Amino acid sequence: MSFIEKAVEQTFNLLIEFEKFDDVKDLLEPAIDLVLQVRTERDAEVSEISQNQSQNNLPADYALQTFYLLKAIYYLRSSVPLKAHSQAKELKALESFEAVDRFDIISEKQGYKMSHLLLVLQYTRLLQDDCEGTTVGTDLHAIEHVRLKLDRAAQMLLKVQELLTQQVYYLGMNLEANHKTISLPLLRLLGLTKLRIA
Repeated sequence: MSFIEKAVEQTFNLLIEFEKFDDVKDLLEPAIDLVLQVRTERDAEVSEISQNQSQNNLPADYALQTFYLLKAIYYLRSSVPLKAHSQAKELKALESFEAVDRFDIISEKQGYKMSHLLLVLQYTRLLQDDCEGTTVGTDLHAIEHVRLKLDRAAQMLLKVQELLTQQVYYLGMNLEANHKTISLPLLRLLGLTKLRIA
């Protein structure tokens, strides 16, 4: 399952770089359907054998989390060429929120991988960049839409910061006795998260 996850993510990055948005959609939808089908089949097998469904589905759930985040990023990236505050652009943002909600449902049950945290940071950067330089004037609908995007970005960043702070604290407590240092990538990621929040 991790091979499929990595292959889809690498293909996604290549297609997004060249702005092949139709191809991205054609990549993600079947990938999500495939993982959901595999997960359903595993649930059926496991329910016959034992009650430990959560552990058995961990690779599938991680892949689904990745695909939902990629889908959210796709919606935001594909909305960049659209006119600011257009109905189509707002619809894309709401679809990206829906994909993130699906990611959140799984992550509450299974947790995160480090790659998920990096994708969340990328997604929140896109949300914030979409709001920068946006002139809303006195259009209350446009102001509400920008507020919605910034609120969503803040919620996600605070969640990532909390998770990373807990990990750094846990590692610090365990490493203190051995006089070792905490992983630089973990601290760097926490720093990037705090910068993005600021």
